[in-house]
Amino acid sequence: MKFRRLLALVFLAGLAVALWLGSGQRDAPGSPERAVASGPVYAGCKFEGSGVTITFTHADGGLRAAGGELQGFVIAGDDREWKPALVKIDGDKIIVSTPDGANAAAVRYAWASDAERNLTNGAGQPASPFRTDGWPMPPAP
Repeated sequence: MKFRRLLALVFLAGLAVALWLGSGQRDAPGSPERAVASGPVYAGCKFEGSGVTITFTHADGGLRAAGGELQGFVIAGDDREWKPALVKIDGDKIIVSTPDGANAAAVRYAWASDAERNLTNGAGQPASPFRTDGWPMPPAP
């Protein structure tokens, strides 16, 4: 997210999201053969009880889950305990909810280095990792 904010300040600059780099997939969503301006970029969210509606820019052609069910989302309540989220696509939005019905406090996508992630736009470009919280990150091991 910090790089996206910095990008807005730099004239004629770009940012490449290379989540599938090194996966061995020649025609992966982020491959140069499928290049377009941008994949989905987190724009904002609305919390309602155990659910969160997440909006994106660059969701042209709607949002998609490349290769099956949507992956890479985790959710936490006020206890800050991260759990796999229940996720569904609704056009150009993502609806995320807690599996246990507890109130949602934060969502992260593709935040772990080994996270499964497959959110793309209609052109097949991957979404940038994001988080909705500003909680301090734990120290590195």
